[in-house]
Amino acid sequence: MNNLNSTLTRVLFFGLIILFIQCNRIEKSETTNDNNISDKIGKISILEYPSYNEYQNWVKKDSQYVRVWEVRKYYENFVSNDFFQKEEIKIKYNDLSWSTIAEYQKRYRLLLEENKSSFKDEKKLNKYVDSLILEEYPKINQFISDIFKLGFD
Repeated sequence: MNNLNSTLTRVLFFGLIILFIQCNRIEKSETTNDNNISDKIGKISILEYPSYNEYQNWVKKDSQYVRVWEVRKYYENFVSNDFFQKEEIKIKYNDLSWSTIAEYQKRYRLLLEENKSSFKDEKKLNKYVDSLILEEYPKINQFISDIFKLGFD
């Protein structure tokens, strides 16, 4: 009986060790997958839409992508139906990514917060922050200008 208890204890002990090792492997592979996904978050051109699953993953990682989506949809109100497919626009802005727009939006909000106490007038604050942000993100400045300049042609 003692021998049986000793053997059973050893089997149980080794079983727990193997279970622990397997759990660690699974956790590491999930972490690696999450890192690979986050490396690709928002890296497609703003001229394209992500798939539903891509978008859901992005929003899980960073809710700012909800705002980027809203802005992307908003831009469509000011351009012709084929604006985002035009070859000249693709050449000019294909490297402008969703993640860059998200960074821009976060930076804009941060600049507003940092400079809020220096301005009593909201319009002056916005104008000042616009001047700063547009220097930091000239490509976005040009993109926005092209959208509102071109309109429905």
